[in-house]
Amino acid sequence: MPERLSQVGFPRHRRYYLNLLLLLFFFFFFTAASLSNETDRIDLGSNRFSGRIPPQIGRLFRLRHRNLTANSFEGRIPANISSCSELRILDLSYNELEGDLPTQMGSLSKMTELHLGHNGLTRSVPPSFGNLSSLKVLSLERNAMDGRIPDALGQMRSLERLEIYENNISGPIPPSLYNLSSIKHVDVSVNDMTGTLPPDLRNSLPDLHWLMLEANRFTGRIPDSVTNASKLEFLDLTYNQFLLTLSGNYLGQRGQKSPDMTFFPSLTNCSALQILAMEDDNFTDAFPSSLANLSTTLQQFLIGGNRIYGTVPSGIGNLVNLTVFSVSNNELNGIIPEEIGRLEKLQGLYMNGNRFSGRIPTSLGNFSQLNKLNLAKNRLEGSIPASVENCRYLQNMDLSGNNIDGTMPRGMFALYSLFDLNLSHNSLSGSLPAEIGSLENLQRLDVSHNRLGDEIPAALGKCVRLEFLYMGDNAFRGSMESVFRNLSSVRVLDLSRNNVSGPIQDYFGRMDLLENLNLSYNDLEGHVPFFRNASAISVAGNGRLCGGSPVMKLPACPEDKGRSKSHTLLKIVLPVTGGSVLILCFSIAAFFYARRNYKKTKESTKKNPLDDLWLNVSYAELLKATDGISPSNLIGAGSFGSVYRGTLQEYNQNETLINSTTSTVAVKVLDLQRRGASKSFMAECRALRNIRHRNLIKIVTACSSTDFKGNDFKALVFEYIPNGSLDGWLLHRNTRCLSLVERLNIAVDVASSLNYLHNQGETPIVHRDLKPSNVLLHEEAVFF
Repeated sequence: MPERLSQVGFPRHRRYYLNLLLLLFFFFFFTAASLSNETDRIDLGSNRFSGRIPPQIGRLFRLRHRNLTANSFEGRIPANISSCSELRILDLSYNELEGDLPTQMGSLSKMTELHLGHNGLTRSVPPSFGNLSSLKVLSLERNAMDGRIPDALGQMRSLERLEIYENNISGPIPPSLYNLSSIKHVDVSVNDMTGTLPPDLRNSLPDLHWLMLEANRFTGRIPDSVTNASKLEFLDLTYNQFLLTLSGNYLGQRGQKSPDMTFFPSLTNCSALQILAMEDDNFTDAFPSSLANLSTTLQQFLIGGNRIYGTVPSGIGNLVNLTVFSVSNNELNGIIPEEIGRLEKLQGLYMNGNRFSGRIPTSLGNFSQLNKLNLAKNRLEGSIPASVENCRYLQNMDLSGNNIDGTMPRGMFALYSLFDLNLSHNSLSGSLPAEIGSLENLQRLDVSHNRLGDEIPAALGKCVRLEFLYMGDNAFRGSMESVFRNLSSVRVLDLSRNNVSGPIQDYFGRMDLLENLNLSYNDLEGHVPFFRNASAISVAGNGRLCGGSPVMKLPACPEDKGRSKSHTLLKIVLPVTGGSVLILCFSIAAFFYARRNYKKTKESTKKNPLDDLWLNVSYAELLKATDGISPSNLIGAGSFGSVYRGTLQEYNQNETLINSTTSTVAVKVLDLQRRGASKSFMAECRALRNIRHRNLIKIVTACSSTDFKGNDFKALVFEYIPNGSLDGWLLHRNTRCLSLVERLNIAVDVASSLNYLHNQGETPIVHRDLKPSNVLLHEEAVFF
């Protein structure tokens, strides 16, 4: 109960009324849209919506534009979206959708743009897509699609843009696509495609602006007609098997250290040059000083993966339109020139894997559009310049493997777009700033092999999207009591070789995605909690740990030596999995029709078999009611216990059955191994005994006893709510949709119960987790 209710003053918690307003908004929005069918545009892009796309979207027959991009929707694309016959634009990109594309979508003949990139879609493109005669843009990039591009796509006479890059597509480009004179942009790079290009490419695609075939297995000659394609702006044929390419073709003289780049000065005559890519070509030569004389139209300069030596000329600042500069994995040395800061349009800077020395230039702060910065594996020294905070769009920053020292600038943690930060193998000192909690999008953090110390800030727990966290080989100290509790997405966590103390917290065992946990060589003590995959856990070098899986080969804990095997198995069954157990401890029961008070008379009212149970429920009765606390009866789990469905019969004080009448209840069994569980039990009893409201769940009784082994046992018994939670109805997992009136009645009852808790009790009580999954529908909520 303390996690959901706290006896504090109401004025400090006005934000809970804001949650109520948000709940009302979603009731009205989705209901009004589905009932009226007047909506022609839905724009919910760039939010944090999750779950499946509701199939009721197919009822919006007049929908023309649907934008759900950049959310966390999952599952399949509803097939009945084909019922939206007026649909023109559909954008579901940047989500977590999976499965194959519905063939029914081929009936959307008025569709002009279809964006499904950056998901987890599989299978091949359905041939029915060839019926999309009005389609101009087909974007399927960065999925897991395979198979071939169907020849039927050649029927899409309006197609201008085709993007299927970074999939597993195989086979050739269908010949029928070369007959689509409307095509301007084709990008099928990074697939497994084969075949050749037609010799009359220019005549077949006269309006072609982009042709991106990088990283496939195309063969044959590059058509001479490409040189006459006057509208062609970008052509990338690298990493194929063409007879003439640049990158990835070993144009340099292998094994010989002789000048290979003598042609470079002639490139200064290319007045419209935009991309110069010569990566992995085995060039061995000095860095061309004539780089500064190249056309200012140059946007990308890529010469990584060669054996180029020397220094980067200061004249690089002349290339003011450069967006990508990559010289990684060469033999360059010297300092990074301060003049590089003049490249204000730079989005990607890759200088890793060289021998650069000196300090990181402060002009780095001029890169206001920079997305990716990689200076790893050099000989850079000094501190991280504070000006890095100006790179407000930075997503990846890798400074690992240098000699960087000093403290981390606090302004660096205001880069909210950052999702990969690698500062490992340096000499950084000081503490990890509390401002790190601002990096809500951070997915990977590596500060290992430094000289960082002090306690790990609790604010790190706000980085809820972290998947990889490396903090080993530092001097961090303190306990892990609550720092990592909320990091449910973590897959790898390394805290080895620090001075972390205290017990290993139980919540580590409940991290479902955790693949590797390294806590070795610290000062941890106490009992090791249960882990489903104990082989992925390393606790070596902690001499005061005990218990755990036999795989860890730790000594038995003193308190475990006298325990039976059955008690150990009980501990394995009971571990909680998250914060949902209090759903049944304090959930708001919403009614669609007001529950009428009835008079208790001997003639008209039947006695409730639970009326006399307040002091008469024993451990044996609850054990029988839940079939031995069977996992098959589990209906919820949370921080201090688990909730089971049970069936109680009426007994007297001598445990003699009075009659065969039974009642279904919800039994919350406290996990007393958890710190604070006993205190939570008492707090819940004190709070719930004074609550009397028709929309608040009723507590039936409580049990404080011992089990058959003499161990303490505590449980709370609540009335059972049979119709499930509100989120199940909103997500249409039930038989029908809720009407607008029904949804409004729910919102009114929610407000009524909150007003009672806040204003009508002796002590104001605040509900701390108001959401649809915590709103239960009572059996008296009659729908039909």
